[in-house]
Formats: sequence, structure tokens, C-alpha cells
Amino acid sequence: MGNMGRFEYALELATRGWLIFPQHTMVKGELDKSECSCGKRGCSHQAKHPRIKKWQDNATCDAATITEWWTKWPNANIGLKTGKSSGLMVLDLDGEKGVASLRKLEEKFGPLLVTLTSITGRGKHFYFTHPGHLIKHSQEACAEILGPGLEIKADGKADCITAPPSVHVNGHVYKWVDANTPIVAAPNWLLDLLTVEDVFTATQAGDSDDIPEGQRNNRMYVEVCDLFKSGKSQDSILRTALQINQTKCKPPLGEVEIRGMVASVAVTHKPMSTASDRSRSSRNPLFWYAFDVHSFFGDQNVQTLTDFQLGWRTRLMAFAWQSKGYLVNDTDALFELSRASSKPKFKKEMHKALFDFTEVEQDGQSYLVNPGMAQQYAEKMDGWTQKREAGRARAKAKEQEAEKRKTEGLPTEVPQAERKVA
Repeated sequence: MGNMGRFEYALELATRGWLIFPQHTMVKGELDKSECSCGKRGCSHQAKHPRIKKWQDNATCDAATITEWWTKWPNANIGLKTGKSSGLMVLDLDGEKGVASLRKLEEKFGPLLVTLTSITGRGKHFYFTHPGHLIKHSQEACAEILGPGLEIKADGKADCITAPPSVHVNGHVYKWVDANTPIVAAPNWLLDLLTVEDVFTATQAGDSDDIPEGQRNNRMYVEVCDLFKSGKSQDSILRTALQINQTKCKPPLGEVEIRGMVASVAVTHKPMSTASDRSRSSRNPLFWYAFDVHSFFGDQNVQTLTDFQLGWRTRLMAFAWQSKGYLVNDTDALFELSRASSKPKFKKEMHKALFDFTEVEQDGQSYLVNPGMAQQYAEKMDGWTQKREAGRARAKAKEQEAEKRKTEGLPTEVPQAERKVA
């Protein structure tokens, strides 16, 4: 990509299937002062907002359209739509706060994988392949989940980034650290932080229909009630309700109304003694066995399985996940678990269905273990345990703080020696 200009860069990025659109730039204004090309005084998104209307729908990888845009605006910055449509999820690190937050995450969970990275005006963009399910978080939610200065750009309504070699408002040019670095999948711990607590939120906020005027109060009340059934905290429910209101209500209700609605339902809501399967599954990653579609279709061993063998494997893999990647090495027991219709056929062919399992001995017992699954389970267990303990620590700290405030608020008896004599 040596000396290519922004137009050539835009065309090259589009060949990757990424959805491109032109953004405003900085230009010389009155008294030779730089200002955003939009001409708006005090523009709050200088050199970062789109030059075209409905960019979410019109962002494209079509070469003719991109040529038309950059012929009209040859110095336009390159906007890149993130999310499922572009196949991209980007971690945006902004300033020293972002550096410190990322350092804490890496100390706790392990380093980010090496992936395509760009230097931005004040930080970095880490490019990852999109995981396939909706990732929608506000800037405030990202700061709470990941730490100040870190934001995820994926499937939000306004989620996009500025790509190299665009020019930042501070004059710095966006640059690749190494343009030849491949884009990899985000580490499991990052996806867990972004999705484990928000599976219900993503589907609720992303898949429901638009709510027209005249139905907003009733529909939002139902939405809020459903959110409380998920077992989430009131603060989390409020954030989600505000997001649904902004993205689905046409036009949105006032924020005061949404806050009042959540507070009202919180008073009458009776928490369930045990969480539903849906809420339990949405928060505990161990209830989710990841099905990697690309690995499935790319594995020749899987592709050569018969329909019977694939059925056996599917059931046995599910049982193995529940046992941390292990299966008992007992043909009769495995036959029962597989629900195979013919024991002789199963005994003869089961090794094909369990091609990636190896035999191990533990405590005098023989097992079959899938090493990759065992490692994945251990990583998810470790991450979930850390999150659970951190949550308990926060709750305990809040209780201690509340107790401290109660104690400090009580009147204290003045010692006898300090009392004034009337």
C-alpha cells in the first residue's frame, strides 16, 4: 500500500468486502484556522462524520460508487462501517486511559492476539473478525465493561471507524502498524466480557420491531418487564431500556419517562427464586458450547462422516462439554449416550465420530478427552469464575460502604470527661 492516496486505499479496502463511505476532513477556514469541511462552527465530530446521508445503508464496497465519491471529494477521509455486514469488530483504544485499561485486562486474562492494527490520532484500532452474533454497546457501557478509554465498534447504529491514511483532527495520519498482518478472531475472554452478560440485551435491543408513536408506552412497559425477568440488575436494565427506546421508538420517549418506568417496575417486580434457563444461560458461559462454523466446514474429518456418525458425534460432544472435555472410555456407555440404533455398527464406527479424542488415565480410570475442548472449557471456567468473584467483591464493598454510612450517621455519646459542666 506504499504511496497510495485515500482514493486508492478506499478501493483496496473495498476489495476485502469492507463497507466504505466518505467522511469529512479538516480544511483551512477563516484566518487560516483549520475547521471541519462540514462548515459547522463548533463541530463535535471534526473530520470523523459522514459526507453522505444514510451512510449505514449506503456504505459500500462497489468500486464505481467509491470512485464517484472520491472524484467529488478527493481528500475525504475513509469511513469504514463495522459489524456483521463488514465482518469486522474493532477495539478502539483512546489515549493513556485506554492504554491503562487494556494493560489491566491483559494482566488478568492474557495478551491480545497479534492482529491487523492501525495507529489513530490518539491511540490504536485493533481489527478482529466479527464473531457472528450482535455486539452492541454504548461508549458508556464499554467503559464500564472494559475500562475507560476502550470502546468496541461493531453493530451499534453509529458504529464505524476511520481507516488509514485518513488525517485526524490533530493532524496525525492514520497508519497501519503492519498492513500485511492478518485479521484474527478476538480472544475468548474479550468476547465473554462483551457477550456473556448481554446475550439477552443484544437480542432484545437488536431484533425487535420498530415501535411507532401510539404504542410506545405499552410496548416499552412490556420490554422493561421482560428485562426484569432476565435476572439482570436494575442499572443494566435501565441502560438496555434507554438503548431500546433510542433505537426502536419512533420518535423516542423522554429519558425521564423510561427512568420512571424502570423504577416503577422495580418496585413491583418479584425476583424469581431460581433464574430461568434463558437468564442462567445468558450469564454463565459454561452453558454455551461454541460451534465454530468455519472450523466445521473446513475439517475434512467432519466432512467425511456419515449422517449416523455425525449424529453420534453431536450428542457425544455435548456430553463431553458438560464433563470438561472428557468422556468415559466405555463403549456400552457411549452407545447409550449416542442414541445409536445399532450397537454393532456403533462399536465398529465410533472411532470415526470421535477422531479428535485421545485415551488418558486418571485416578485409575480410563477416559477419552478432546484436548481442544478441555482447554476451551478451562479458559471459560477461569474467566467466569473471575467475573463472579469480582461481582461478589463489588457487592460486598457496597454493603460495607452502606453499613459505614449508617454507622457514621448515628449520634455518638460524648465522653463524661468532655461534657461541659452546666
